[in-house]
Amino acid sequence: MNEVSNVVVDNLDSMNLSYAGEKLRDFTWNDLADWYLEIAKIEPSFASSDVKAMNDKGASADKGSKSKILNYALNTVLKLWHPFMPFVTEAVWQEFYGKENILMVEKFPVSDEKNEDTKDFEIIQNVIVGIRSVKGDYKIDPVKKLNVTISAGDKIDILSENKAVLSKLARLENLQINQSTNKPVNSVSFVESGLEIFVELAGVVDFAKEKEKLGSEIEQLTKYIAGLEGKLNNPGFVSSAPENIVTQEKEKLAESKEKLEKLNKQFQAI
Repeated sequence: MNEVSNVVVDNLDSMNLSYAGEKLRDFTWNDLADWYLEIAKIEPSFASSDVKAMNDKGASADKGSKSKILNYALNTVLKLWHPFMPFVTEAVWQEFYGKENILMVEKFPVSDEKNEDTKDFEIIQNVIVGIRSVKGDYKIDPVKKLNVTISAGDKIDILSENKAVLSKLARLENLQINQSTNKPVNSVSFVESGLEIFVELAGVVDFAKEKEKLGSEIEQLTKYIAGLEGKLNNPGFVSSAPENIVTQEKEKLAESKEKLEKLNKQFQAI
């Protein structure tokens, strides 16, 4: 929130309204709504022992006090959005804080505070997103709960403190966090920020059928890529085709190679 306040204020001062609105929208939707509010629903409350916030009067909140932190977030976000949506934000403000309190005359948020712990939370986010991606890759129902083991190394403390967050948002049946670990049987893995995350797929994925399907996809995609490369290596096609067609074929080739690399990784993992 502090970082976004700085960015929005700086860009409003320089009349870069579009960028300020874009950053504020990204924070409100992706950080506050998509992550923070979901984590706020999880008990026990915030894992980080140094969570602090301020309420609308500027008083320090107790550690882990969700109501005060959420109030501070709503309070600040309404102030930041007010130049863009004055009537909507004023209506919401008065609904929460009373008709006698007018948002338009509130002090605009400015903060020079630097946050050093945001990168730790990015690790938690990336692990959760990675596990969700594994489900997507293997066509597993997103609500299906899986077993996951993490080889955490020197990040074992931050992961252990946020075990409830990881389990809830990644929809895990069982989560084991160890300093180091061997790969569990019938699991696939990915690496994130020096961690190795093992997602167990026993009983969830038919490995023989999945391997056969991936093999077929890899074979078809390899032939498709060879055809594109042959076309693009043909001087007659490149010189006579419209430039936008050549560009499209190059984009198709790049996308296909990226997909092939991903399929090969899945195949090797199985």
